[in-house]
Amino acid sequence: MRRRADLARRAELDRFVDWLMGKDSQAEIGPGGGRTFRRSTQWCWNIEPVVAVTGEIHGQVQMDGIYLGRGWCCLIAIANGHVIGWQWCDTEKSAAWLALMEAIPAPRAVVIDGGSGLASALSRAWPETRIQRCLVHVQRNVRTYLTLRPRTDAGRALRRISLALTRLKTTQEAAAWVQVLNQWNTEHGDPTSRGRPVSVQPGSVRARPGGTPTTGCARPTG
Repeated sequence: MRRRADLARRAELDRFVDWLMGKDSQAEIGPGGGRTFRRSTQWCWNIEPVVAVTGEIHGQVQMDGIYLGRGWCCLIAIANGHVIGWQWCDTEKSAAWLALMEAIPAPRAVVIDGGSGLASALSRAWPETRIQRCLVHVQRNVRTYLTLRPRTDAGRALRRISLALTRLKTTQEAAAWVQVLNQWNTEHGDPTSRGRPVSVQPGSVRARPGGTPTTGCARPTG
């Protein structure tokens, strides 16, 4: 009898995971409709996944926050396509990021979105780790300011430059990209720097083996 109950629980958990990770609605995922599904799988919400602390030093870790309903935010660390840690919080503040990093050995490189809370935590917890700006977030930030269809020649040129960032494959291509960006800064300046030209420092963009480059932040000159 107990074995049958265990098999029933396993089937319920399988349906729950299929619904959670798939595209079907609750009414489509199993017999009995959505109400039956919710009643039979309600216990699944109480399962808390456990990530084993292995002490492994990863070559690269990706870190980002996901905002959910009711004021919750989940900070997540991913390595080699797998979640290696998470931390619940209300906002992406430094203390929350530090709590997540405490259980993870400092990797050789970390990919981040550029948020100030995470950057501050990294300087304290993983000071020797190399930082790579997430290229998706870079392009998203550019799109926020320029829109998909900039109206000015300067805006259209800058958008073309930003789109080229994810296509860099070699160190030579990365160096050429820096030159193009610095040339744009020389011609148009940066409205956020009160007229001072903004220059990307040499070596702040480096192509990684196998594809995308690492990026640093542009710094005002003068």
